[in-house]
Amino acid sequence: MGTKSELVPTIEAYWTDQGSFNEVKFTLSKDYYDSSEVVEIADAEVFITIPGTEKVVPFGYFGGTKSYKPINPLEKAEVGETYQLNVRWGENTYISEGVMLEPPTVDSITWSFEEERSFREQGYYVKVYGKIPFENDNNYRIRVIENDTLKNQREDYLLFDDTFGLAFF
Repeated sequence: MGTKSELVPTIEAYWTDQGSFNEVKFTLSKDYYDSSEVVEIADAEVFITIPGTEKVVPFGYFGGTKSYKPINPLEKAEVGETYQLNVRWGENTYISEGVMLEPPTVDSITWSFEEERSFREQGYYVKVYGKIPFENDNNYRIRVIENDTLKNQREDYLLFDDTFGLAFF
């Protein structure tokens, strides 16, 4: 692990089957308590490939969003296809690979006020019910934004499935 003052590249990428959401943010990390602006990296080469093919989806930097977006906005992922993200910056190349999974089916969304319990605070809770169409690799990121603040800390979520039955909770 680097020292506190060492800046480490941080890549956050979205490659979906809905083109308007596709983007890559490339920044340098900073100390948690550092209130200075995030350093955006605007001079990297960013592209997506489909392993085993010649297909390349180039991305360009857009200052308005401070992110890289596909140069052709109609480019998007297809369910079941494997993709590889490539980010070249300086003498380094960062590569990540994954499969575009079928999305879960949402049956309903509810909300209710819950009293304090040993494992949760008092407050309003949103519940999402649905079905994940497969057993393996069924990890999803849930983005919750409350009053312009992204909730992304461990204590912001209470997640479970029905593996142990609903009576367990």
